[in-house]
Amino acid sequence: MRYPESRLTGNLGTIRNLAEEDDIMVFQRNLENLDLYRLVLVKQGIQHYIELAQILPSGRWGVLFDEKPVSQKDINRLEQEEKEQESQPFKLFEEERRKIETKSVRTARSIVFRYTIRQIYNNKCIICNTGMMTPTGIVEIEASHIVPKKFHGSDDARNGLSLCRRHHWAFDEGLFGIDENYKVIVPRKVSKMPCNSILTKLEGSEIIEPSQLHLRPDSEALHWHRSNTLIA
Repeated sequence: MRYPESRLTGNLGTIRNLAEEDDIMVFQRNLENLDLYRLVLVKQGIQHYIELAQILPSGRWGVLFDEKPVSQKDINRLEQEEKEQESQPFKLFEEERRKIETKSVRTARSIVFRYTIRQIYNNKCIICNTGMMTPTGIVEIEASHIVPKKFHGSDDARNGLSLCRRHHWAFDEGLFGIDENYKVIVPRKVSKMPCNSILTKLEGSEIIEPSQLHLRPDSEALHWHRSNTLIA
């Protein structure tokens, strides 16, 4: 039996052959796909090495920067918290909680929100029903807040939409909205522009619903978007 550490180091032959004593190995976790890691060998003598050497921890291993990294424990805790929140009445805003949370917890909460939205919509855009993916599992689909975080919109899945990058941008810019019957609305000012014909064709179409219907976009959130973001 080989321990996880030995399985990892055993596959680092190429990097180990290049490394010399006192070189720096940086491990970075991909926040889009938590199962992916990037390993960077920083050789002595280059500017990046000089910068890193100034902030190295006292031991052989440690966090390079003062900010606490996102932990799996935080992610697991916030996933449970999200499930409990989903069973409660929907809250559109959550300003107070954000005032006391650390950056790492806010990042973990964002990861959980993104993961939940992608999961319940099966990595598909609710508008065009498409979603590309790389062989390594990086997906194109983005988790959009209906009420943006800059306005203290909640990380509740009911304040989220699964959108491809094109439709995410268009939704955030108010080029289209979603009515109380979960159908696409395209303002007249937008549809009159020939370059927006791809959106005009979607007028009146129904969005894709999540696999868990109790997590469908909340009507209050959609109303907020129509009142505050959708082009008049």
